[in-house]
Amino acid sequence: MSSICISRWLLAPLRVVEGGAGCGWVLPRSAAPNDGLDPARLKVVAEKVVTLNTMGLVAPALRTPIYKVSLYIGDLIYFWSVTTNVIRDWLQPVLFILALMGLMACTPPAHAGLEYYRVDDNAVLHYQKAQRWQANGQPRYAIGEYQSAIRLKPSAEMTAVVYNNMAYCFALIQYWDQAIASAQEAISLQPNNLQFYKMLVKVYHMADRSALAANDMVDQLTANASDDEGWFLLGMLYEDLAYKDYAVEAYQNVVLLAPNSYLSQVARKRLETLNRPG
Repeated sequence: MSSICISRWLLAPLRVVEGGAGCGWVLPRSAAPNDGLDPARLKVVAEKVVTLNTMGLVAPALRTPIYKVSLYIGDLIYFWSVTTNVIRDWLQPVLFILALMGLMACTPPAHAGLEYYRVDDNAVLHYQKAQRWQANGQPRYAIGEYQSAIRLKPSAEMTAVVYNNMAYCFALIQYWDQAIASAQEAISLQPNNLQFYKMLVKVYHMADRSALAANDMVDQLTANASDDEGWFLLGMLYEDLAYKDYAVEAYQNVVLLAPNSYLSQVARKRLETLNRPG
């Protein structure tokens, strides 16, 4: 039994070819040329097998089907070991890079601390950075921070403020279309915020588009005369253009359409100011 076990161990890298008066030993199919095997080592193994065969230790076992099966199993095991080694060598750098990327993605910035894991706080940090850039006269950098804050989807109130501030930054670098769109987005999120209307009118004024915007608003109100927000904006645009009578008419429509709204309260105050003598 021990001699058979020894012969199996020696014959694992080889395959038997029976024929004629003896047995020949050839490389298994998995051991193709240039696959990393050492021919000198195989020669030594083959010589040992021939020695054992001469001593009568191997030949009896070769006639058993179980031994042939064991040789093919050895081939399969050897093929699997070579294949896994190749895959491992190729995948190691790839897995290392993926692991490094995952580590970098999961590691919070050093300055964020525990606040990094709170989405709203993180948006606040970007908002605060944007305000500092804006105060330092760097609107382009401020826009980048405002956009980062918006991507984190903070509360609707904060998002509206961010869009409003970003509108002014766009206006400073004369990106008029982006400025107008940002101001309009702020109003759509908080239609009762007077400061947002003022920002939109200010952007129109800076872009020298107040008259064009007023004409566009008239067209919209012709199609939808019940839009109190539109009338309010039109009144502010007329004020900016110094069309006092038209502004009064627009504010009166706001009061008629939504007498209890916040915009109606503001419109009444504007009417009082516009109707004062002198």
